Amino acid sequence: LACDTIPAYIKKKIVEYNRDNENYRIIVNDYNKYSGYHGNEYISGLSELNLELIEGNIPDIVLGNKNLDMRRYTQLGMFADLGGYLEKDGFTNDEEYFTNIMNTFGYDGKQYQVPLTFSLTALAGKESVTGHDYEFTFDEFWKLGETKTLFYKPFRENLIQHFISDNLLEYVDFKERKCNFESDDFIKLLGYIKENGIPIADYESVYYEDEDYPVRIIEEICCFDYININSFDVLARFKQMDVINKKKNPDDRPAFLNIPSAKGNGIRASSATLVSICEKSQYKDVAWDFIKSLFEDEAQKKLSLINGQFQYDFPIKKSVFESQAKSAMANTDNMHSSDHYGNDVKLRNIDSDTLEILRELIKNADTPVTCDQNISSIINEQCEIFFAGGQTAEETAKAIQSRATLYLQEIK
Repeated sequence: LACDTIPAYIKKKIVEYNRDNENYRIIVNDYNKYSGYHGNEYISGLSELNLELIEGNIPDIVLGNKNLDMRRYTQLGMFADLGGYLEKDGFTNDEEYFTNIMNTFGYDGKQYQVPLTFSLTALAGKESVTGHDYEFTFDEFWKLGETKTLFYKPFRENLIQHFISDNLLEYVDFKERKCNFESDDFIKLLGYIKENGIPIADYESVYYEDEDYPVRIIEEICCFDYININSFDVLARFKQMDVINKKKNPDDRPAFLNIPSAKGNGIRASSATLVSICEKSQYKDVAWDFIKSLFEDEAQKKLSLINGQFQYDFPIKKSVFESQAKSAMANTDNMHSSDHYGNDVKLRNIDSDTLEILRELIKNADTPVTCDQNISSIINEQCEIFFAGGQTAEETAKAIQSRATLYLQEIK
């Protein structure tokens, strides 16, 4: 099993598997051990794992997350279709599992990656300003920006990450080894990031301002903030916003929209625990016997929590999700966040209406977070030149297109 990092619970399950199984053992190659500085250069274990996979050093199981380029390897034919295993063991039952989330990580109608947990990414606003649209397009985004401030002093690096680096399916076809970074929307997006974004070096000057992001949205200082919905605590924060807002606008409510795209893709999903079996593995059945144990209730609960307490992803199994939701609605002991000064704030627990918003968001998730470390580096390097005034937006797009195309053609 190859991974960049391995959850403690999976490590525990592997120890138990190796203890009890007389015929097979799982050997873990955790590439996080390679992370660190080599001279003045920082090398991540993730980069080492990507390099190994590209060079054809294939394990039996790959344990990934949104930071590992799983979609790229899928499109290159590296992984086996797990659809037959999922169907045989009842994991395609829509009553028991979030099968639409699983399908989000599918490709060409097949299941090469299986998310054991998931989170959602979206734009948060309030409905009276932004509307309530799960197929938000760039045309709508730009039109709204003609009369309103879209984001409040967004960091350039964050905009690049959320709109481009985590959204490569909008621009890259790994199977055909083609890309499209010279579209009008991409060039316009580069211009917006330069004009409206600020360097992350100015972090403190923005972070310690008087209003944090829910207040900025309520007061209509801006339309959106980017939100990663990976726990009920996050929704509790926006429940708090809802309570404050309703004092002024009783009929208004928080709105969550997809990250804009040319075609209006839905809410974006990512996973902290993705699993694949390599096509060249001689032990597919054996590997699956271990993987399916991670769908059990205890595994689903432990994989979605840190230290058994703090949530950082949602379970793919609905019964475990509903159990956690029930606890979040009834118990506020762990419902905490931070204000803009870093102070701990106890939150109002979520209610059935807020939970229904979350269920609706999950239902409308249809796009996976897709990244590629090498293409992201190309984008960041060219954007630095652009921000420094060394080239125009059109020249930047052209340079990214040229370098990314060359890289795609060189992939084995």
